[in-house]
Amino acid sequence: MKTVLRLVICACLVIPLGIFAQGTNSPNGTNCRAAFKADTTNTCGSSLLVQFTDESRVPDGDHTTNWTWIFGDGTVSNDWNPTYRYTRSGVYTVTLIIKTNSGWTDTATRVDYIALGPALTLSCDTTMCEGGTLDLDAGYSGTGVTYLWNTGETTKKITISGPGEYWVQVNRGDCQDRDTIHVTTRPSLIPQFGFAVQSNCLPASVRFTDSSKVCTGNSIIQWKWEFGDGSTSNQQHPTHVYTSSDSFTVRLTVWDNNGFSMTRSKRVVINMPQGPVVNLGNDTAVCESEMLVLDAGNPDASFTWSTGDIFQSCVITNSGQVWVRVELNGCVASDTINVVVTPTLQPKFGYQMQTGSCPTIVNFTDSSLTCGVEIIQWRWDFGDGNTSSQQHPTHAYTNSGEYIVRLTIFDNIGNSVTRSKRLNVLVTPVAVNLGQDTSMCFGEMLMLDAGISGASYTWNTGETSQQIFVMDDGEYWVRVDRGGCSGSDTIRIRTVFPVTPNFDYNITGDCLPVSVKFNDMSIANCTQQIVQWRWDFGDGTTSTEQHPTHIYNSSDSFAVRLTVTTDGGITVSKSKKIYITNTAPVVDAGKDVTICKGDIVQLDAGIDGATYVWTPSGHLDDPAIRRPLANPHQTTTYTVSVTKCNVTVSDQVTVYVNALEIPIVSVDGEKLVSSKAKTYQWYKNGDIIAGAKERSYKPLGAGHYSVRVKGFNGCVVESNKFFFIPSSKKDKWMKGIRVKLSPNPSHGMVWVLLSNPPEKPVSLAVVDRYGQRLFTTTISSNSNLLNLSTLARGYYTIELVLGHEKLCLPLIIH
Repeated sequence: MKTVLRLVICACLVIPLGIFAQGTNSPNGTNCRAAFKADTTNTCGSSLLVQFTDESRVPDGDHTTNWTWIFGDGTVSNDWNPTYRYTRSGVYTVTLIIKTNSGWTDTATRVDYIALGPALTLSCDTTMCEGGTLDLDAGYSGTGVTYLWNTGETTKKITISGPGEYWVQVNRGDCQDRDTIHVTTRPSLIPQFGFAVQSNCLPASVRFTDSSKVCTGNSIIQWKWEFGDGSTSNQQHPTHVYTSSDSFTVRLTVWDNNGFSMTRSKRVVINMPQGPVVNLGNDTAVCESEMLVLDAGNPDASFTWSTGDIFQSCVITNSGQVWVRVELNGCVASDTINVVVTPTLQPKFGYQMQTGSCPTIVNFTDSSLTCGVEIIQWRWDFGDGNTSSQQHPTHAYTNSGEYIVRLTIFDNIGNSVTRSKRLNVLVTPVAVNLGQDTSMCFGEMLMLDAGISGASYTWNTGETSQQIFVMDDGEYWVRVDRGGCSGSDTIRIRTVFPVTPNFDYNITGDCLPVSVKFNDMSIANCTQQIVQWRWDFGDGTTSTEQHPTHIYNSSDSFAVRLTVTTDGGITVSKSKKIYITNTAPVVDAGKDVTICKGDIVQLDAGIDGATYVWTPSGHLDDPAIRRPLANPHQTTTYTVSVTKCNVTVSDQVTVYVNALEIPIVSVDGEKLVSSKAKTYQWYKNGDIIAGAKERSYKPLGAGHYSVRVKGFNGCVVESNKFFFIPSSKKDKWMKGIRVKLSPNPSHGMVWVLLSNPPEKPVSLAVVDRYGQRLFTTTISSNSNLLNLSTLARGYYTIELVLGHEKLCLPLIIH
């Protein structure tokens, strides 16, 4: 019994992370599982109290923290060992889900575990359609349940095709129950309807509602109502109006989709007094000069008009909806009419504008309306001071703008009404175009043309003709007037000299001698060409090239003159002053910097195009370039000497090196502790450990641990790797070294773990249960992998020898 218990514990061993590629929440072995039992599982009654007991096995050193019981009837419990009462007959499957403190989870399910009953209910007695079928269901199911119907069938459900008494007997072990149902037939189509009288007086409105029934699978597709007074309807839910008191036989005939029809009749009794009949007539319109009298009829009735009148007739003078309510012999009737009172005079007009010209022509059209009168006069006010008495006038606008146009009409009885509209007029001015601003050669003549014939012209020169000739530069404008419209334009004329000398230059180099590239930019006009160039560089030398290059050997300011000559014999000069300097270098090695030991920093002399000497040259990738990379191991001041334009200058920069000692990892019980720093991050086998950011860390398994720290000076350094094996009561020791086999039991791949590297190699032998040595080797590191997959299943001993000390460890291979 002790051996069995030990094997169970070993099988639940959690393999350390980093050595085996297994999940942290998945223990090896098959004996770790969820399991449960119940004190009772069966009753013939419909109520059962059950005590459930958790019998789950979890990994060694772990414990269950969460239970989820699913009882199969929709109820869930989170108790450890719940007591639950089932109150409905049936067979239930029970499930238990457990979760441990380490996150390991497992599920146990027992199918058809709890059984109650049977207790049957075939439902109430029912009907079925003639020629149809009906499904009967015993309703109770589960493992070991049998059925017997009085039809001889033995299934849970049966289908019947006729009326009668049906019973079923259900057996589950020694439990038994029986139930009976009576089934009758009914027609496949049953016409039914109801009605509601919605009036107290004649004419009486009656609302009919169809409530016919049809068997499943069929549908009603047609209705026919006969109201007993000669009227009919094909609607499903019609409303009918009876105009006399009497007893009426109402028939409803319905047809289904198979062509079958049935009729149902009911007697409807109408016995009520005749109500008033009100008819105000159709909606109408009257002129405002006329009078409209509405008559509600029914002289002996009482009246309520929407106007407030209470007499039989009412005079209407305003547009709107008018209604009357008439009450006679306790009966009420009403009617509504829409009345439009039309003014005798309604001035209206439209217009059509002809745009794109000057003046802008607008055609006005009178569309005024009258009611009972005749228009005899029109008066138009066009908003620009002009008027007209025509019915459909045409008016010309010479200026753009917004105009208020008014039309006043007069009728034959002395009335007048005015209507106004806002008119936006866009007048296109006289289009005058003297052309783009231009230039002409000095001494030439240019003709300007206003371009519009048959108009009057006013030039700023005082001339009044369509065309003028000019010889001088300046601004010229003309105003053109035609048909009350005017337009103007302006042109600017520039006189051009036959040649305009110009040049630019580009100084290349900062040190003497300096090369200067000159570029001729002179422009020849008026069909002339430049044929000769002469350069005077200001230092006594000249050139006749168009684009010369000149060398200056001294620093100074020089007046450079370019003289150009055209093929027309015109010579013009242009001078510019240039400045030649010998630029001494400016060196700036930058601000002093601080780095962490081992970091690389880039230095910079701050100037290009020179020669460089950095000292000291140690720990520099290249001391003869502008931007060398420096990796000093201690604080160093670097001096750079820069030579340019035969001038040498220097500057210094200091690189301060912050050193951070490699952190020391020590063991404090079951924790690893780092020497003090600002921040910490722990690693296992080179991989970062999420969340491990404290000074101490409790390892979860064997492996090589290290810590990367940031010092208070901002520098980062990582410790040496530290091999750690978690301790347990079963640890074996040999010369101060803890020794462990993992996994054990094993499928053949076994790690031999040493808490510290031995001072010399350890001799290792694998011995079988008969004492025969099967395999020998030596080990010297913290973690040593043995491949014993070729060995048969069974018990073995791992024999370790270090010096004169010997240690034997049992091993199970399965």
